[in-house]
Amino acid sequence: MDVLESFHEEECLDFELMERFSELLLNKLTQWANNEIFHPIGGELTTNTPLKDSVNAAAIVNKLSPKKPTIIIHFGMIKEIYRDALTFPIYSEKLASNTHNFKNKNWDAFKGARFKFESGVPDLMEYEISHICALFSSVWLEVFEEKSSKNPSLKNEKRLSLLRRTVPVRFLMFELMLSWVFFHELSHLIQCHYKLKENTSNNFEFYEINSEPSEIDIGGQSREILADIEGLDLTIRYMEREGFCGPNSMYLLLCSVTCMFNRFCEKSYSEEFHEVKGVHPHPVIRDDFMHAYFCVLLGKTTPLVWKYSIRESILMGYAYLTIRSGMAACLFWANKYQEFDGHDYPSYMTLQMKTRTDSAEKYKLHLGGLAHEQLEAICGGHLYKNTITDQLFGEEFFKHKIT
Repeated sequence: MDVLESFHEEECLDFELMERFSELLLNKLTQWANNEIFHPIGGELTTNTPLKDSVNAAAIVNKLSPKKPTIIIHFGMIKEIYRDALTFPIYSEKLASNTHNFKNKNWDAFKGARFKFESGVPDLMEYEISHICALFSSVWLEVFEEKSSKNPSLKNEKRLSLLRRTVPVRFLMFELMLSWVFFHELSHLIQCHYKLKENTSNNFEFYEINSEPSEIDIGGQSREILADIEGLDLTIRYMEREGFCGPNSMYLLLCSVTCMFNRFCEKSYSEEFHEVKGVHPHPVIRDDFMHAYFCVLLGKTTPLVWKYSIRESILMGYAYLTIRSGMAACLFWANKYQEFDGHDYPSYMTLQMKTRTDSAEKYKLHLGGLAHEQLEAICGGHLYKNTITDQLFGEEFFKHKIT
């Protein structure tokens, strides 16, 4: 992206819009967490969004008052989440127009699969758009159409049609990315990870980006995987409660998560996954576990009442969305933030291929085994009665090979 593009992009980052949207969403999510989890046990969750430029978030708890924790999401992270949500549809549509990456003829392995589409982003059905997303999208489009009616240079029906289709995608991705960050931090709190962490202090802070770690904390890495997966599960449940959970909205959720892991991957990470220092596993490994859980979840929740051929088509469709979302997010990141010439694989996808090596598989099995061992203690002290962790422990999800 050149300097001029970067300038115009910054001009489009509306502070008041980001602040209002994030405030509405985080208030809603915090209120749900308090009503559903903390108030019944005499606690209170607080969520803060300090005006800090760093792209960071944290769960903070004091072991002397563990039922009154705090989630912190720096405004720098909110801004970058919005930046990706704003530009992802644009880059995806360009990729669909200028390449054959998304053409169905190149996806022969998914013949007969449901939910396939060749455009950059899917056409969202009305039931796949959240209330907040619909509100902001309609206001944004009304303002733009009013401006275009007064300015002939903006009055382009083709452009207007594209905006009507992609603007809801923008706001929905913003909502989904931010929701997953919130629920990831919430998962640290309700799984009571502070009880499993060696610390002589009463205060525990689980930041997404820490100062340069000096040692490998494999136990901490396994807990990050647990927070990732329960965070994903809680996000999908939120989508179901709010009535906008469908194939296309779940596709955008997966795109959002992989965009976030691409961002985390910009840090200096060892390509030897088992040598990564600190409490956070390599983002590619985290992404791997997330997609594996998503596929397991959809396999369990897709109704068995369908005819075999219909159910197989639906499940194959979800597999298609899983793989396509990963490719779309990686191509977006490589084209926007890196000097990608299209002649090889993006750096993130190259690392993804390395997760199939024997050493990486051994590391994932070790990480999963440690997660499973800690689940027994976590399930016993979990703050949320409807947690997914009981099921993960009972079905030994983490003892299976992640492929």
